[in-house]
Amino acid sequence: MAPNLLGFRMTHRAMRGDTRRLARLMNEIAAGEERVDAARLEAIATFATKLCDGIHHHHRAEGTVLWPVVVRSADAEVDLSDLSDDHARLDPLLEEITWYATRLGKVPVAAKRMAVALGALADLLDEHIEEEERLLGQYARPDEMSGLRRLAGPALALLLTLLSRGHRRRQKTIFGAA
Repeated sequence: MAPNLLGFRMTHRAMRGDTRRLARLMNEIAAGEERVDAARLEAIATFATKLCDGIHHHHRAEGTVLWPVVVRSADAEVDLSDLSDDHARLDPLLEEITWYATRLGKVPVAAKRMAVALGALADLLDEHIEEEERLLGQYARPDEMSGLRRLAGPALALLLTLLSRGHRRRQKTIFGAA
């Protein structure tokens, strides 16, 4: 029986998209092209910290839960050492981004340095996830998402609907009108 990797694929898309969007925004802020006030900087810092925490927890779960299963199942057929090396490169970037996020508006170079680190993270995630998914699976399709919602039942569907409103509101605060 093949493992259901839908959650991982969806998380990968979210990590890549959010990291790339945040890197662009931070470049615009650093260049003075995007105006921000203290409340928006605080929202950005919170978002960046949660994004980095999420990426960290995700790659730890892969390394401790998913990959051992894959290695036991595939044995010599799959080599995950390059992916493990990528994970070791992620943590210092995540720490750097989080450090600068807490200093937005207080340290003049924080936005620029955060933008540079986010760009490096986005590039690493793109490369890493493309290779990982080549080895482990492909992107979720709309029918897979529908299947996930059916399995989750009406309570989770309602929760996702309610949470998405708050998520859209936070996204508007951080990234502006879409």
